[in-house]
Amino acid sequence: MQVQTRCWILSATRAVTILLVFGVALGAGCMSDPSGSNRVPVEQKTQADSVRTGIEVKSAREQTSGLRTTVYISVFISLLVSMVTAGLIWVLWKQRESIEKLKSRSSGTASGLSRREKRALKDKIGDIEERLEQLESRRQAQNYQSRVSNKGSSNAPYGFSRSDRGGGSGPEQKTRKEEKQKGQEEGKQDEQDAFTSSTRKQDRTSKIGRDLEQDFNRVENGDLRQEEFRDEYDPARLSIKNKKERLSSEEAPVILHHDDRGKYLAVKEGTDYLVVPKFDIILRDTDRLQAGVDKVFGCEGVSHNHPYEVQRVEKAARFTQKPDGAFLLQESGQIQLQRYD
Repeated sequence: MQVQTRCWILSATRAVTILLVFGVALGAGCMSDPSGSNRVPVEQKTQADSVRTGIEVKSAREQTSGLRTTVYISVFISLLVSMVTAGLIWVLWKQRESIEKLKSRSSGTASGLSRREKRALKDKIGDIEERLEQLESRRQAQNYQSRVSNKGSSNAPYGFSRSDRGGGSGPEQKTRKEEKQKGQEEGKQDEQDAFTSSTRKQDRTSKIGRDLEQDFNRVENGDLRQEEFRDEYDPARLSIKNKKERLSSEEAPVILHHDDRGKYLAVKEGTDYLVVPKFDIILRDTDRLQAGVDKVFGCEGVSHNHPYEVQRVEKAARFTQKPDGAFLLQESGQIQLQRYD
């Protein structure tokens, strides 16, 4: 009985051991299968991730390469534009002197002459015109004297024969009669011209104080010719008389006298004379100091050491004439000066 029981226990122990071994083996198999089955998907996923990462890296490299190419092209274009701009600036910088010369030539020498040459030419033309006027006045005076002498000689003196007094033939009497009638007509014309001239002088005297400065400025602006101004006002040319005295002292009085090449124009107004500068005059320090322009026209405040031209006359100076013919300053005028370049 005991032997059977012991056999049964051993058999049961073996069976349990076998079961335990089988269970352990089964458990181990179950535990090992899942790990073995999941290893392949993990490796596949890793490979897929590696492939995807490689593709992304390749795409990023391509994008980076394209961006780098674009940057290089942009930099090259910028450098090219900068070089072209720098070249143009260099060319303009080198040519600036010629451009400035062209500008000054186009603004200051429209007719091919400089302002200095134009003014010198105007002065020469003015001198020639004045000489022509003097010659014309002399010619008119000579013609008038010859007409007067012809009138005197046309009346035959007493003691001549009848034929000498005009009692000759018919054609000679007719000719002498026509000459006498012509002389009478010329005499009437001379009287009428003298009356017209005196009337014009009276009218001119009445308007001198009002229009002298305005007409002078019109000449300077080119709106009135110098010949028309001279015909209207008949100005006298004056210059400094006491130049030596003013060379030693600028406080010496300004005394003018008649001079055909003077720098002043004087127009009679009653017992006084209104004085303005000569047209197209270039004033230098000697003119302003020794010739008295500063004192006559109140330009003491304008700087020296540079030539000036008269831009405008605001007020004419007033002079009185002494019995010896000299002109003394009574009231200073006022002019505007502009630097002459």
